[in-house]
Amino acid sequence: MQLNLSSITIGKRWLSTIMACVCMLLLGMATATTATAQSTEDCAPTRLEPWAQAQVPDGQGTNRIRNEPSLNGAIMGEIPVLVPVDILEGPTCADGILWWEVEARGERGFTAEVAGDEYFLERINNDCPPSRLVPGGAAFLDELNVRDVDMYRRPRLEAPFEPTATSRRNTLYLTDQSVCAQDTRWWRADAEDGSSGWVIETQQQARNLNPAPRLERDDFGVIIEPVTAPPPAVDGYVLAYINEPPDIPFSVEVPEVFVHALDGEPERISGNNILFRQDVYWSPDGTRIAYEEGEDLVIITLEDMTRQDVELYGARFQGWSPDGDYLVWNDYNETLEVYKWGVIDLQTGDQITLADGDRHALARWVDANTFELMNRTEDGSFAVATVTIDPRTVEAEPLPIWTSQIDNWAFAPDGRIAFEFGDQLALLDRETGTVQTLFNLERVDEYAWSPTGDHIAVIAGFDDIPFVIDVDSRETTPLLPVNGSRIRAREPLRWSHDGVFVVYRQSNQALLVQPADGSAPPTVLVEEYRGGVFPEDIRFRPVGEQ
Repeated sequence: MQLNLSSITIGKRWLSTIMACVCMLLLGMATATTATAQSTEDCAPTRLEPWAQAQVPDGQGTNRIRNEPSLNGAIMGEIPVLVPVDILEGPTCADGILWWEVEARGERGFTAEVAGDEYFLERINNDCPPSRLVPGGAAFLDELNVRDVDMYRRPRLEAPFEPTATSRRNTLYLTDQSVCAQDTRWWRADAEDGSSGWVIETQQQARNLNPAPRLERDDFGVIIEPVTAPPPAVDGYVLAYINEPPDIPFSVEVPEVFVHALDGEPERISGNNILFRQDVYWSPDGTRIAYEEGEDLVIITLEDMTRQDVELYGARFQGWSPDGDYLVWNDYNETLEVYKWGVIDLQTGDQITLADGDRHALARWVDANTFELMNRTEDGSFAVATVTIDPRTVEAEPLPIWTSQIDNWAFAPDGRIAFEFGDQLALLDRETGTVQTLFNLERVDEYAWSPTGDHIAVIAGFDDIPFVIDVDSRETTPLLPVNGSRIRAREPLRWSHDGVFVVYRQSNQALLVQPADGSAPPTVLVEEYRGGVFPEDIRFRPVGEQ
């Protein structure tokens, strides 16, 4: 009997030990062991994140809330099955268990997510569309949203607002805190006006925010004064532009095409009809000029003034290929609401349709057979389409940061993109995805890349001053006095082929030409320039003296 009792006693002790281990794994009771902090790599991977929502799955026992992330922590309460839990901070790995600080039914403490391969919490309410925003980036309110941006104190729809919302015109600077909770995508953000809080990117399928470039307002170059020097010689520089002849009354719109050597007088090259003319382009070798006349395209060979008419069938002329073999056109289809882009082969006369899309615009030529188009997609983001003429191919490259609030973009010769955002002029490097502020004034009216892509000319400020920006150093040179100038610059703004001169319009309609380094004041080229007012209506000849 003694032996049997001993066996029974030993069996009970083993049973107690096994029961204790099981209870420890199920977090049903504390043990007297000391908690050991571990790397999270020593625990099973988490399925949660800060500010997510979770619950104890159906069919499982309650989870205990403790006052510290340890089996030694005092029990403060329990989390019943299917009760929403707010995940606050963590995780912490201790005793082989992954712990989170949580709040449930007003009780705050620590509970376990997983021990071994058994999970005690599951995530809920995390059905969010993919985010378009970037941690540490910036965002701007969707243009369809007319309300200001509500700033929440917590990423919860029932949470109180911060004392004030931020204006819908302000850029939001994002932290790296983002979470999908309550089927809503939240971001922690700081606004330009100093407000801070949680903002909503998407709620169910509705989008509230779009990506924007992160531009710091104090991150722009310094203004330097130009060095006075004798003006450069103007021999060999020739402009083509559209203007109304001085002998025609203002009430009659008869735009004519002129070729004007800077050291001579303008010469009219268009005919004597009254058709509307626009969009002047030089051939790459500078021997021909093409312009729209009515619904057709006219090509003038300057040596003998011969004229060639090309039918555009209502399309718009967009320039020459670098080798002069093709003319680029686009045509808007109102029914399909797309632009069709193509070329005209000048040797065969064939009109070839290459690509279509929404709101395309010619960006730049990569080589004589390939050009790029900028396309704003239906969701407001941008992509660059690379179009090859032969063989006919189109490849799209999404851009990383775009919002519908970005405006007036322009491609450098090397493919970098300048754009306006609010009152700032910025530069996107497509290879690195980085954005750099170039210029920050109250207003940017017009700007243009230099032929080499190392400078940008810009008309900006309330006094409409022309500046030239060194893109690398961001040193900014005013071409007119910043204060007290009697000249107010206007578009169109163009560079000479070698970057020596810029031409722009004065507010009283005079056409001015000036050295791009600001070394000499502008000179009046045309007293009454009252014809073309768009950049496409005036261009320097692309090569020097023939």
